Amino acid sequence: MKNLFGGFYSVDDDSAKVLWNDINAVFIFDTNALLLLYRCEKETRDAFFSQWEKIKERVWLPYHVCLEYQRNRLTAIKEHVLELENAGEHLTVKAQEALTLQSIDKKHASTIRRYESLKEKLEDLTEEFRTTVDNFVKEQIATRIGEADFLKNHDIVRDRISELSDNRIGSQPDQTVIDQLEKEGEVRYKKKIPPGFEDEKTKKDETFTFNGITYKRKFGDWFIWKEILNYVESKVTSSVIYVTNDEKPDWWYEVGGRTRGPLESLKTELAEKGSGSILFLYNSSSFLHAANRFLKGASTSKEAILEIERVSADTNKNHESLIGHSGLLYTNLDNETRRRNLNIKLVGELNKNRHGSSGWLTPDEYLDVIKRSPSYIDTKNELQTQLMYHEKTDKQLQFVHFNLIRTISDIEVEMQRDDLTDYERAKLVRDKDYAEMCYGELMREYNRREIDGK
Repeated sequence: MKNLFGGFYSVDDDSAKVLWNDINAVFIFDTNALLLLYRCEKETRDAFFSQWEKIKERVWLPYHVCLEYQRNRLTAIKEHVLELENAGEHLTVKAQEALTLQSIDKKHASTIRRYESLKEKLEDLTEEFRTTVDNFVKEQIATRIGEADFLKNHDIVRDRISELSDNRIGSQPDQTVIDQLEKEGEVRYKKKIPPGFEDEKTKKDETFTFNGITYKRKFGDWFIWKEILNYVESKVTSSVIYVTNDEKPDWWYEVGGRTRGPLESLKTELAEKGSGSILFLYNSSSFLHAANRFLKGASTSKEAILEIERVSADTNKNHESLIGHSGLLYTNLDNETRRRNLNIKLVGELNKNRHGSSGWLTPDEYLDVIKRSPSYIDTKNELQTQLMYHEKTDKQLQFVHFNLIRTISDIEVEMQRDDLTDYERAKLVRDKDYAEMCYGELMREYNRREIDGK
């Protein structure tokens, strides 16, 4: 029976260990596994590369994986840096708010004010706490930003990936091949044949062009899978060990709330094309677990595996975050709807902890004003004019606030375009950096006014 229905059977650990060490096994990393390395601590990233080093002669990357990696690399880097910057800014803001008389219940604040010495001690404690937090942000978060910001520094992660892959990648297809694959993909998706049909819900018929070839984005998984099928069909391959952090059900078989492994249809199709090739699916953390069990040499620490597991879970959790993954965010919506959704998310995230402290507008109120007010911050000169924050009333400051938000969200929408040149993308990154710097200055002005009791 197993000969007829092999896709329904799993592989035990002893057999898996043999296959992992078989010279004809091929290891493949999905785009998201490569991009995840930009979000890890350096030590964790090095641990992952250390395991890759052990198998590098048997690693092969589909062409479309490499193409998606190159297209999404800058966004992944910026995403991570922005998360760290926001975390540092959040801690600084919280430290500025903490332990002040304004933050204490009025009854208790009144009691403290009666005693000048007690009031001075509280002020000393407040300043000491702020200094401690500032030092933490500088020593811990700013240091990590410096190590992770490969937009400003040379990208050593890409260097290492290029070195380890050593051009063991698939060949670029021509337009005829892609057109035919897209026709086949339409049929497969209509019949819900995995993988990739889940992407049709979000990516629709959006396209991008690289090196004269135009691709429909929704077929990304299908392009990769077809390359894998062609590989096992043309080369003797005992097993395909595929590392992906894609959690969609067009890859994984789940039952009873547990992931049981790759879908039967994927295993069956691969075995048919590869004359019995066996498919293993791992995410980044389970790959490191398996490497510890099946490969010789130094093991990856539990701490590194736990970190990459958390990073992967956080990445999937924030799939619809402020910055979309190469346009995955709201890609099936028109620009005005994208902008509206981004405005809601920006306002909600950037101000959720501060609403009420100064009577600021709610997200819905901000959105209502934004819809009725054109964005007037368009150039650096105009932004510099708006930086005269100390001369503005609270109401004027609010208008600068939501216009900065509008500007950042407009840039985010523009960055989701698939036809951006490297120059255009770099310029958008610089514009966004500047707008975010202005936003930080605005937050400091708000904090100053709160502290001064304005």
